[in-house]
Amino acid sequence: MAFISCNDDVAIKKVTQKPSFATETGEGITLTYSDSGIVKAKIKSALMQHFSMSQKPYTLMPKGVEGSFYDKSQVISSYAYADIGIYYERDKYLVMKQNVKLINVKGDTLSTEYLVWDEVKEKIFTDKFVKIRTSDQLIYGDGLVSNQNFTEYRITNVKGVIKLKKKE
Repeated sequence: MAFISCNDDVAIKKVTQKPSFATETGEGITLTYSDSGIVKAKIKSALMQHFSMSQKPYTLMPKGVEGSFYDKSQVISSYAYADIGIYYERDKYLVMKQNVKLINVKGDTLSTEYLVWDEVKEKIFTDKFVKIRTSDQLIYGDGLVSNQNFTEYRITNVKGVIKLKKKE
């Protein structure tokens, strides 16, 4: 009988840690998110890498991500894209990073470097710098919370040109 002992914590961690490689990889993938048969969003990417063995499983989209968000009538209500996407499947949220753009049906455009779509709450948010361009306004801020349609939003630390409409 032989007993083997290892005093090196690094060696133990290497043996016991979960692998950090993609368990699945796909090119030209479109994921459809729905609830009770109603499509909520479609996410497309040129490359998706699924890391199912991670402590917090996720899908990485390192070559860009595009998202189309749908209203209850199944019409596209907003469209987003970014250089990088990460979808966390357990918590059901998508992180979009670098050169993020979000456009609603009116043509209002949000630009930022970091944006999160919460699938369950149907909300988008960021705590980073945002720039919103509408047909007649340019608004800056240091964060945003919005519905996924990007039609109702609240900006933190607002700066820029804002026109207020008179109440009739």
